[in-house]
Amino acid sequence: MKQFIRKIVSVTTAAIMFLSATALQAVAAEAAKGDKYDLTGIDLSKATVKPTVLITQQNIRYNEAKDNPVRTIQIYIKDAEGKYANAGFSVKVDERLELVKDEDGEIAYAGPALKRAMFTAVPEGDNGFRAIIAGSDAKSYDGVMFEFKVKLPEDFVSFEKYPIDIYYNKDTDLFTNELMDEDGKLMEAWIFSQGIIPGYICVGSDPSHDIPPKGDVNLDRKVDSVDASMILALYSKVSTGKTEPTKTQFRYYDYNGDGMIDSVDASNVLKVYAANSTE
Repeated sequence: MKQFIRKIVSVTTAAIMFLSATALQAVAAEAAKGDKYDLTGIDLSKATVKPTVLITQQNIRYNEAKDNPVRTIQIYIKDAEGKYANAGFSVKVDERLELVKDEDGEIAYAGPALKRAMFTAVPEGDNGFRAIIAGSDAKSYDGVMFEFKVKLPEDFVSFEKYPIDIYYNKDTDLFTNELMDEDGKLMEAWIFSQGIIPGYICVGSDPSHDIPPKGDVNLDRKVDSVDASMILALYSKVSTGKTEPTKTQFRYYDYNGDGMIDSVDASNVLKVYAANSTE
């Protein structure tokens, strides 16, 4: 029973975590996935522009995920307004997610931050694409650079996390200013070495699994003769003065809610078991 109480506390805590459907969590930025950025000869303390690129982090309820399995993911940038012009990097989603194309066959489309720049998304395998940005410093903004949609798998399970990451390729990728000068190089080094906050989708608990069915006194998610036997066993001890039922036992053993644990409760549980067995 203590184990069940701990589980209830755990589920309640988890439910609180999922009150916000979409959030950018206050977590530390990290390096991009993929190749490690070569910082040889680079002094990041001299960087005058230190942007952060953030990916949507979605904590969603189980029922919401069932009703709306297609989710919108956004890539944000902050602390770089008017400072970046050209960029290229890869976005990869968990292999269990499906990238959803729009009616024009596009994987991703530009957001407000790139409203005056050129943006292209080139597919890379089944679960990723390369984002290409071209513009000028004066036409770059903080905010949503681009967004795309993914579809959750039909067999998703509670508390499963689906990561979404930015990848760096040392041979092809960049994130720099219009002049591609020293300041641009430092900005690029900053972003790819420590300026990425990865994203994810995480689905909350299945409500049907959080609360045991009425009459399930042993908490095995079934109502059967074992539960009825346990009610009768407790009834026998109570009626002979060997024990007093706890509040928790009253909650699960007193099927008809009359304030007593007796053979009537066991009989009701057996009726439920018989009805379920014939379905």
